Amino acid sequence: MIRDPEEVLRVTFTNNNMVKVTSFKDEITETKYITFEDFAGAVLSAKDSRYEKVQFKTPILPQNCVQYIELTSNSYIIVLKREKGNIDMIYGNRVFKQVGIPTLLFAFKLYQNTLHAGYVVAIKNTKFIIKDTKLYHYPFSNVYNFSHSICWGSNKLPTFDEVAYTQNIPDMFLSMPNSSHNYGKNLSGLEYRPLLEALEGKEFNEDWLLEANQTYGEWINMIIKN
Repeated sequence: MIRDPEEVLRVTFTNNNMVKVTSFKDEITETKYITFEDFAGAVLSAKDSRYEKVQFKTPILPQNCVQYIELTSNSYIIVLKREKGNIDMIYGNRVFKQVGIPTLLFAFKLYQNTLHAGYVVAIKNTKFIIKDTKLYHYPFSNVYNFSHSICWGSNKLPTFDEVAYTQNIPDMFLSMPNSSHNYGKNLSGLEYRPLLEALEGKEFNEDWLLEANQTYGEWINMIIKN
């Protein structure tokens, strides 16, 4: 733990070459993940035993942010939670009104403020998300089965000048037209159109969620390595 008269920094080394830095100042706690190389550079830049202040600041984050991981000065991963609810979904030539969806976790990797990749999984309603939280497959379509990565089709991926603006990406994905591509990762036993018809105006049945055999911590480590 590193201390100065105004701020306390707690440093934790992870098993994937990342450093978790938690700062405590004026009853405010901030957490940031940086690479070991960036951490070592910050420490080596200190000029004396008292060292200059090393500021580890996160940007303003979306309200639905679960985790923010800075990979380099030009890239980061942000994890956003989309609460269980109802949305309009487009499939074929029809808009299905107020389709029930489960609670979703989206992970987005951005490079130089441009969306580089997206991932989505489902969870059963839980108050807290921890590394051992059990994950389930996204039960609709346009998501690859093993990696949980989003298929954006021919859509141009947008740029976000502020991290806070990334809060709109989940709804951007959910509003995209659906195809039958990679549909089937649920336990409903229904084809896609009948599934959407069954969920119009209703709550998503969590018994239909198919386990992904992966925890939240394993999922994030996979995304970091990709």
